[in-house]
Amino acid sequence: MPSLSINGSTPISRTWLEFSVAFMSSPVSVLISTRVADNEISSCARVLGCEVATFPFIYLGVPVGANMAHKRNWAPVMDQISGRISNWKSKNLSFGGRLILVKSVLGSMPLYYFSLFKAPASILENIKKIRRHFLWGGCEERNKIQWVKWDTVLASKKCGGLGVGSMRSINIALLFKWFWRIKSDSTTLWSRAICVIHNSFSKPLSNLSNKSFPGVWYNIGKIMQDVEALGINPLKILKCSVGSGTNTLFWHDYWLGDEPLASKFPHLLALDVKKNLVLFLREYL
Repeated sequence: MPSLSINGSTPISRTWLEFSVAFMSSPVSVLISTRVADNEISSCARVLGCEVATFPFIYLGVPVGANMAHKRNWAPVMDQISGRISNWKSKNLSFGGRLILVKSVLGSMPLYYFSLFKAPASILENIKKIRRHFLWGGCEERNKIQWVKWDTVLASKKCGGLGVGSMRSINIALLFKWFWRIKSDSTTLWSRAICVIHNSFSKPLSNLSNKSFPGVWYNIGKIMQDVEALGINPLKILKCSVGSGTNTLFWHDYWLGDEPLASKFPHLLALDVKKNLVLFLREYL
């Protein structure tokens, strides 16, 4: 286990530590470590004047280091939805009023979590039951007749539905948006860090999920499979605007026509010894 020392740090790191202490003097500051002995981290916390915390912890309203595949870690979302429903029980709402609440309130409350974590099937089912029961039964405890199939309720108005929207589809769309953010602006610090960790500079975006680094991004990477299961080609959606060519894979990205060059010219791809270079690095362009 690595040793940790504040007093024995280099002048540069010492200056950084002294500068950081000014921000860590607040009572809300905590020190969190990985693979460091408890006695060493406690000693560092005393020097810095802050508390010791462990994973998982809450940061900006979301759990960090928690296994979001477990239903119990979604309790804050479900409690928030249940609490809002209980506040509506005493109100006499029309069907139109309940429809608005289902779409604008119950449909938006889980979005913050949905933008970072793939929701377990049981959580999606519970949210669906709450929305469906409230829409058809109001705030009454007993069930009422459902006059329209739930799939029709979820469908857009253009397709003859009520435009409520599927929570699973929303979850997939919000997670898939991270791939679009990487492709649209690869210069940001977070996108460069993800690309370095998962070595995505030299391979197609569809292989971004690295099993060696489990966590939030690993689960986001698997969203590609969910999109494909819906009959959608995710890479075709992320068609590239070439620009300088530093962020477009020559063979694998959709930048010239309706399919990647790897699909158009498989024999040429087989002869190429540098199959995963970006356009900027192709000498013959």
